[in-house]
Amino acid sequence: MAALLVFTQLFLLCWGHVQRRRFRTALWRPLLPAARGSALRAALLALGLQLASAVGYLAVSVLGALLADAAGAPWLAPVAVTLAGLLYWPVVSMAVPDKSHYYAELRAALAAEGATSAQQRAAAWTGGAVALFLGLPLALTAPAFIFLAR
Repeated sequence: MAALLVFTQLFLLCWGHVQRRRFRTALWRPLLPAARGSALRAALLALGLQLASAVGYLAVSVLGALLADAAGAPWLAPVAVTLAGLLYWPVVSMAVPDKSHYYAELRAALAAEGATSAQQRAAAWTGGAVALFLGLPLALTAPAFIFLAR
């Protein structure tokens, strides 16, 4: 089961990296107008996006594990956490700085959607910090607990 965990995590990491541009546009296009020119609102939206996606990921993972145990099919728990990861990894990876120009890619995408410079900075740094210090650890440890508890 440990080998399956490693391969699943590598797949989800690659999946998140590839799909983050699509998710960034799909998520920020409707959210940015709600900021209405305010950097504080943009930061709160970035925080809310990361926290809501983390709670959703954790809820689907835990519920999947509980339902798998109740159904007597323990193989369903890793399937549930992997399916939840298909949605969660791109959200986390779109906010994590991975280039030498911190948050440049995210800020450019926000600028393309019409964000001001202050909004770009606030959303990138807030969402990035949450993704880096909460999202990545959650995305790496939740599957380990669920996969290895079987």
